[in-house]
Amino acid sequence: MSASTARPAPAQRLPLFGVEIEMFIKVKPSIEALTREKQRTNPTSLPEWWRKWDFDLKNDPPDRAGEIGAVFHRIDVVNSVVQVEIDTILGPNNGWRCTYDPSLSERKLALPPDARKWWAVEIVSPPMSVSKQWQQEIDMVYMAVSRAFDIYTTDFCGCHVHISPGPVISRENRYKTAELVRMAKASFFWEAALYEYLPQDRRNTPYAVANHKVCTTKEYEAVPQKGWGPVFDKLDSLAAGDRGETRFLEEIQGGDINGDRYTSFNFSAFTKIGTVEFRRQAGALSPITTGHRILLAVGLHLSAMRYDFDGAKTRKTYPSAEELRKELAGCIKKLPGTCHGSRFLNYLTWCHESYQGGKTFTEAQINVREQALRNGVAPPAQQSAIQPARPAFVPGEGRVLQHDTPSPTAGTTPRPTTTTGTARGGNAASQGTGSRAPAAETTPRASAGAGTGRGGAPQSTGRGGATQGAGRGAPSNSQGGGGAGGAGRAPAARTGTTRLPERPAPSGSTPTSRPAASGNPAAPSSSSRTGTTGNNTRGTAAGGTRPARRRREGENA
Repeated sequence: MSASTARPAPAQRLPLFGVEIEMFIKVKPSIEALTREKQRTNPTSLPEWWRKWDFDLKNDPPDRAGEIGAVFHRIDVVNSVVQVEIDTILGPNNGWRCTYDPSLSERKLALPPDARKWWAVEIVSPPMSVSKQWQQEIDMVYMAVSRAFDIYTTDFCGCHVHISPGPVISRENRYKTAELVRMAKASFFWEAALYEYLPQDRRNTPYAVANHKVCTTKEYEAVPQKGWGPVFDKLDSLAAGDRGETRFLEEIQGGDINGDRYTSFNFSAFTKIGTVEFRRQAGALSPITTGHRILLAVGLHLSAMRYDFDGAKTRKTYPSAEELRKELAGCIKKLPGTCHGSRFLNYLTWCHESYQGGKTFTEAQINVREQALRNGVAPPAQQSAIQPARPAFVPGEGRVLQHDTPSPTAGTTPRPTTTTGTARGGNAASQGTGSRAPAAETTPRASAGAGTGRGGAPQSTGRGGATQGAGRGAPSNSQGGGGAGGAGRAPAARTGTTRLPERPAPSGSTPTSRPAASGNPAAPSSSSRTGTTGNNTRGTAAGGTRPARRRREGENA
């Protein structure tokens, strides 16, 4: 073919994503004091939801059965108020939703101040293109929620990211069967390396079980003897034949087309909303951490689409953390400038060093660090450590799970043991098959020349003025405007899951990169809280109305 008739290489498809952020919120003390005063002296000056707000109602009242109606009414009101705050900042029809996830079970909280005043919410984004100003929009959402509320996270919380190939929302741009298989191969191939970047409670969580524990387990365990060929061949065979995609989606989730969604890569989301959900990551309380969660999910998607799995069939080792880091570096370089500026690769190095040998941070440390990042200052110096094994309540059930005891040996991968029990939300958890994830190869410390030193990581050694709040990780008590003095009526609380509608996205503005704050790669840019929102891809539920709110506590959200 001559040069004049040669076709140009097809442009890379830029993926779409949606993020679900789970957290607990409590009315700021300053807003509570102001609202109580106005309730007493001038109640008509308050919006209806603040006028009727009962600040003495606890999330776990002594007579819970008798007051359950009041508790659920409060949950509706909380969702409505948060929705109003988001709409005030982003404008109407912005696509963001505040919903209730009963699996979080705020009545189990013990550590935060005034533990009985906190309420669980899940903030769900619309489908967003990586080519839009998504980092700025997430920054504005946190600013909106923090105006009237303190926020808090625990190991109950997660930050889930839904991915779709893009570049626009349509049935033609959903995952094809071959692409779903590639996503499955990536979930198996990178598991041991991904394990190194996760805190202990997310390595073996029943809320996001490693995919090899529910499908193709024997082949995965036999990689050191037989290589990756049997794993990849088995996944290919599941998608072959007349039932192809249907059979694959059944088997990859444990044998049911509507199978257990509590897997690291949740493929059951594809049958409902056309996405693959990455559930493995812990909760987030700052724009910078949320952005890193999104970039990891997007990077794994891009790796799945480009990696030479056929060339790896004869390999008999599990990839190391450093190998995954290099792969993600190549993937992130392919993304537009809107995805840069957060020093994502430094964040990965910080995770690997912080969680090495089973070390992790306490709940109080995590909340202090996230508060500092949310305020745009350097987090205080913190040291991760091996935490003692402790029981963890399964929200909504009152059952106990025993956290795995991490290995004290630095530089090695503690092998996860099978965790059983009831998953969040009251549904039966996908139980492990008794398999043990193989240890990743020992990863040498990155050289300074690679730009991965601790000095540029989010875990900065400078204190930056962050307040630790008596060592309990108390949320910020800074006063925020717009809490009690707003006008209007809150819309009804909305429920559901981020869905990808089958219509094209509106054209967007030219993307620009988001600069990082000088001297602190983890701190968001001071300019990110100003200006208008990027023209992100919007959408509502495809093919129907949103599901009705589930009322019974412990029921799956």
